[in-house]
Amino acid sequence: MEIFSLSPLLVKRTSLVYNPKTMTQIITACIGNYPRIGEDKDQQRHRRAFQHLQTGELSRHAFMDVQHSLVQEVIREQIDADIDEVTDGQVSWNDPITKFCENIKGIKITGLSRYFDANFYYRVPVIIGKPKKIGTVLAEDFQMANEMSPKPVRAILTGPLTLAVHTVSEYKPLATLSSRISFFGEIIREEIRALVHRGAKIIQIDEPSLPHFAEEIPTLSKIYGSMLDYPGIRKIMAIYFSPLAPLLKSLQKLPFDAINLDFSYDEKNLVDALLEEMPAKIIGFGILNARFTQLEQIPPLAQLIRRFIDKFKPESLYITPSTGLEYLPRNSAIAKTQLLNKIKLAVTEK
Repeated sequence: MEIFSLSPLLVKRTSLVYNPKTMTQIITACIGNYPRIGEDKDQQRHRRAFQHLQTGELSRHAFMDVQHSLVQEVIREQIDADIDEVTDGQVSWNDPITKFCENIKGIKITGLSRYFDANFYYRVPVIIGKPKKIGTVLAEDFQMANEMSPKPVRAILTGPLTLAVHTVSEYKPLATLSSRISFFGEIIREEIRALVHRGAKIIQIDEPSLPHFAEEIPTLSKIYGSMLDYPGIRKIMAIYFSPLAPLLKSLQKLPFDAINLDFSYDEKNLVDALLEEMPAKIIGFGILNARFTQLEQIPPLAQLIRRFIDKFKPESLYITPSTGLEYLPRNSAIAKTQLLNKIKLAVTEK
């Protein structure tokens, strides 16, 4: 049954479900990108439009119309699956790194490099001179998606550490990792300010590089704290592509309201660590593997969530994919999205 959320953070119409024993608010969410193409001819229109844009057969304005229609389609597929918090599918992103460099003078976009161990590549940004930022890149896209969606829209940004790790600098003042972290911290700060101005209520920072640079957590904590200092905003960190059990206690100290965890790596150790003591944050259970097409069995996942609820009786938790869904074929992404709500309902069965 559709209800209005009691939380001021979720101001749009939702279909939240509560565990009847503990009144834990169970929220389903997509947490990133989404396949832009599919098997049907119409689902390949974005690829065709991009090719025609490259050859000059299609105007930039016409290409944007195609892109906007795809965002609407992606949101509709999430709504049809009864997802509580949706994304715009990052349809306008070429990749998680160059998106935040495309409007900065002094940065050259170069060749392809593999993104973690995924079958996915990004173009490496090289800082060749003193960088100068011209405007922001996410606010307009967010506003459009927010106006399209009857459900809350997550505004997603790549974090400053991950951006710093995946860029190179020939410009000496930004040659060190710490200097690039600070630089991209300012870039992301401006993006967040613009997003909040456009009405964003849920801000997600992606830091898949964090498990590899855990020594940077104290520095990052200060940066995150200052850039996310907005009342009434739910702040979420998403970490994926790595085992996370060893980092769990450190992550609890970061200035976020929720931590989204990837359970597709070393699930048993992560579950054991998670059940040791009451988490200080809202936990996002990234329990659907977003990189494999096989659908998970519902009972063991529902049982895991119930164990956590029965032990700690948290006010709320998230059920999500492990990461964005663009690594899957479109039909598989739709099936995984639909599975989220089935797990949520199974958790609350008496």
